[in-house]
Parts: sequence; structure tokens; C-alpha cells
Amino acid sequence: AVSLSSMKAYYAEHPAIAEKLVQNINIKLFVFNNLTPYKFRIGINTDTKIGFFCAYYGHFNNRVDLEGIVSSNAVMLEAFEHLYLGLLKEGVEVTISNISQLLQ
Repeated sequence: AVSLSSMKAYYAEHPAIAEKLVQNINIKLFVFNNLTPYKFRIGINTDTKIGFFCAYYGHFNNRVDLEGIVSSNAVMLEAFEHLYLGLLKEGVEVTISNISQLLQ
């Protein structure tokens, strides 16, 4: 997940690489008009079955301010997954069929 403006700038300089990324079956790229991808971090390590959710508050000198939770509880992992899917609804998936339209 990246901001739309950042992805537009990257696509302008590296269109072939961006197109390879969105064609990779292991990569799903979503762009956002706002700061959603910077404010929230969600992840689940499927090997260790540990997930996390945190909110990003910014930087102070060399320190990143975050607050969040980590869990291996199956119910919490499901909750993290639902949070993740809900946040993705705020963005647009970039595909090979819409990349030039979205990023021009």
C-alpha cells in the first residue's frame, strides 16, 4: 500500500518495473489518496502465526512513535485480517489493466 502521488512519481520514472510488479501473482499493490498506508500497519506472519496492528504517530528525532498490539490468538489474527481488508477498501488495487489510467 502506497500513496497515489508516490506511485505516480515512481511510475513516471520506472514504468516497466511498476508493470512487472503488478503482473507478479505474489504482489497486490494498492494506492491511496490519503495517508492510510502511513497511519496503520497490519501484518500476520503465516509461518509463526503471530500478527500485529499498530498506529503510526510520526517521528521524533530518530525515533518512530507507534502504539499497537501483537498476538498469536486465533481470534485476534482474524480481527487483524478484517482490519486489513477494511483498510484496503479505502484504496484502489493497481492492475496491469488499470495502471496507466491510475498513474498517468
